[in-house]
Amino acid sequence: MKDVLFILHTGKANYPDIDAYRSYFSEKYDVLDGTLDEYEKIDNKSSVILWCIMGFFRNKPEAKFIIHDYRSLSVGRFLVIKDKIKKFLIISLI
Repeated sequence: MKDVLFILHTGKANYPDIDAYRSYFSEKYDVLDGTLDEYEKIDNKSSVILWCIMGFFRNKPEAKFIIHDYRSLSVGRFLVIKDKIKKFLIISLI
């Protein structure tokens, strides 16, 4: 049985790269993707590699390994301050 690689996303955006990741990693892993609600339905999370494509999550999810794909650079007013706040929040959860 292959290990599971779950690609976590918010479900609110278009992520065409997920299909590319699935194709690339499918020989070694069972690649799944979905929202946090869908991830919560998975049994034995301690053996799952969780790839988070999102800016922030409140609590550190249970997983064997967590890859946090931080793509959310701020734009507009106060972008430097917003990026520093995001960086602090992400690091504080590790």
